[in-house]
Amino acid sequence: AITPGNEKWFTWARDLFINIPNLENRVNTTAEGVYNLYGSAYPTTNSYSLNFERESSVSISGDQATVTWVTQAGLYDRLYIGNTVDSDEVKEANAIVPQDRSDIASGYKSFTFTMPVSELGKEFSYSVRTVKTGEWSTKDARAFINGILEKTGELPDPDPNPTPDPNPGVVVPADGIYKVNNVVSSSAMFRVVGCTLTVKNGKMSAVLTLSSTGYDYLYLGTEEEAAKADKSLWVPFKEDNNGKYTYTVPIETLDKKIAVAAFSHNRQQWYDRMLTFDSNSLEKIGDVPVLENGIYSIDVESSASMFRVVDCKLTSKDGKMSAVLTLSGTGYGYLYMGTKEEAAAADQSSWIPFVADSNGKYTYTIPVEALDKGIDVAAYSIKNAIWYDRILTFKSETVKKIGDISDDNNGNNNNNGNNGGNNGNNGNNNSGNNGSVLKPNDGKAENESKYEADTSGATSQVNSSTTLADGVYTPDRFTWSGGTGKVKIYCNKITIKNGQ
Repeated sequence: AITPGNEKWFTWARDLFINIPNLENRVNTTAEGVYNLYGSAYPTTNSYSLNFERESSVSISGDQATVTWVTQAGLYDRLYIGNTVDSDEVKEANAIVPQDRSDIASGYKSFTFTMPVSELGKEFSYSVRTVKTGEWSTKDARAFINGILEKTGELPDPDPNPTPDPNPGVVVPADGIYKVNNVVSSSAMFRVVGCTLTVKNGKMSAVLTLSSTGYDYLYLGTEEEAAKADKSLWVPFKEDNNGKYTYTVPIETLDKKIAVAAFSHNRQQWYDRMLTFDSNSLEKIGDVPVLENGIYSIDVESSASMFRVVDCKLTSKDGKMSAVLTLSGTGYGYLYMGTKEEAAAADQSSWIPFVADSNGKYTYTIPVEALDKGIDVAAYSIKNAIWYDRILTFKSETVKKIGDISDDNNGNNNNNGNNGGNNGNNGNNNSGNNGSVLKPNDGKAENESKYEADTSGATSQVNSSTTLADGVYTPDRFTWSGGTGKVKIYCNKITIKNGQ
């Protein structure tokens, strides 16, 4: 009998095995089938000592052996079979992502990999990646799988009538919003610490959060392709509330290496990276919101406190959505669906002007691509005469239906965003600006107007003298009074010449 310690230092049950030399000179197992590794495989070094626990097995098919290593590995999230002195890039590119086996006990995982049958009965080296630091081990770590094994079953019979895969090699989950717990990167310098996957109508997009803030852009392809591509195809970062850089990228498939080029801010050059989205690590966290036809109120989260949405009416019809936003201030003359660079380069007809409501608040009608997803919006500051990047997120959990729409009324003002088809008027002839929005202050001096009394005497002389230096200015505010209220007057440029 073998006693594992005593009641003072070993209080839980363990199976102990004695490694008996192959005195009978039996040949290694090579026949196809499934074999038990519990008691027939073990670590041979003290470093990391990942034991082969119950349910560890090896399947032999032809000259390939598929090993399933079930072990307690709560501190580690990747396994690499190979020399411990190999580079981190090599380890990341060939890392084995575990499957959670917490059904056995806390921290249990299984790693599956292949090796030639001829390597059974020999030691092999391995490295592990630490969950806390993301660093790969470099200490000598080895394990051994016996070549003489106990057969426990046969290989499963192949399906005699397999259903053809319409998209061979493409893995796409059902529609929904998922957390991807394992995104394998080819580089330790390009580590994904968070990933939210959205699947809708078979199309996937992912919001990636990186561990560092060293990359300005991503590109779906190689570094050579990125360098030649138009800049509009580069994916810029968006800073989240924690200062982390996030990137929204389209995903073709899971469980397959995807080429991604990353542009380094410090070195100003592209680097090749590979990402693999592990389908076994998906955790569904929500459904893709689908709104029936109607008008809704909804909360909108903004990336900037200076661009706060105080009210939003969302219209959904036939799967398409638009929103009338009301901002807290009156500092923005236009919105544009895209980035500030795209807005500055776009034709002015594609800019979305404001409409002043009955309370003097500025409203804008924009298309809404999706809920619960950051949408790029550029905002033109009247005061500073420049565009600013903003991100709006329409929060689905706050949606409340407030009205219906008829077949001949789509619930909005027919402005579909950057189409230049509508000047922002809602067609009701209200007291808004009816689309008469000022052009941005171009900084050019205007022709001098008369400031003396006009010939008819209807306008008295105006004292327009000032101590400001000659030049072109943008006023902080402009107010006016008088009249019937049927006309609105706007001003965003003041030219001073000769002290007038």
